[in-house]
Amino acid sequence: MSPSRICVSLGCMLLLLGVLGCGSSTPPTVNGTVNYNGLPVTGGRIELHFGGDKTVFGSIDGSGKYVVQSEHTGKAKVTINTESMKNVAAPVMPKTIKEGMPQVAGAGAAVASYMKIPAKYADEKQTPLELDVRSSSQTKNFELTD
Repeated sequence: MSPSRICVSLGCMLLLLGVLGCGSSTPPTVNGTVNYNGLPVTGGRIELHFGGDKTVFGSIDGSGKYVVQSEHTGKAKVTINTESMKNVAAPVMPKTIKEGMPQVAGAGAAVASYMKIPAKYADEKQTPLELDVRSSSQTKNFELTD
């Protein structure tokens, strides 16, 4: 086989792979905020329960923001657990920052900490929270109350 035919054959194979894709698509994400009585939940874990052992989770940062990447779609029960933050020590801020030294914009703004919320939100059987996860990325905010 001549070198030019090999190049044409390889080019066609690469073109075909590009058109068909490699099957490595990124799963969709769900993101948003979690508030309790109007205030951001300052840390914890959010879980999406699709039934059986199909559960995906993400972390809630100190400003109430979360991101969950899900390989599953459809109806899911949503649980919010802040108890995991209960015994986490708060970071110690350096003395220079406490005294008003310049800071990097946004640095330390979302440090997670414990916030008590009603226990029903952490229980898959009691939580009133649900979400229909689509195959594309979406935003969903959760407003928790007593």
